[in-house]
Amino acid sequence: MEFKDRKGRMIYLEESYGIIYAYLIEGNGRCDVGSIQFSISEYLDKNGEDVIIAYPEQIHIDESYQRSGIATQIIEYAKEIYDVVKFSQDSGCGGNTDEIHYSGEGLAFKNFCEMTGITENNVDYEED
Repeated sequence: MEFKDRKGRMIYLEESYGIIYAYLIEGNGRCDVGSIQFSISEYLDKNGEDVIIAYPEQIHIDESYQRSGIATQIIEYAKEIYDVVKFSQDSGCGGNTDEIHYSGEGLAFKNFCEMTGITENNVDYEED
């Protein structure tokens, strides 16, 4: 997939093993500008159909490319690949635990995606 960011730069997206990379082509090669790593889970919906859910885990966008729509486009692209894209709930814990805790920017992005309908809020699925 390719798109122009808010500053008019041509950005390319590519998925590999649960990570969607954003990059541009400069001179002789590829220049990575960001990525989102997803945790992928498979559940059964209420009809017994498989549903593949992608949870954004780690978001890394180069500082000079932030606030130009790249992370949003990565999430939109993930929706083309996976059945459902949604963020995990923030448990409010931090440190060296398996609990989920978003940075201020991460929580703002999560809330933006949920409020604008880019991602789903929590939906009940039966685990496989």
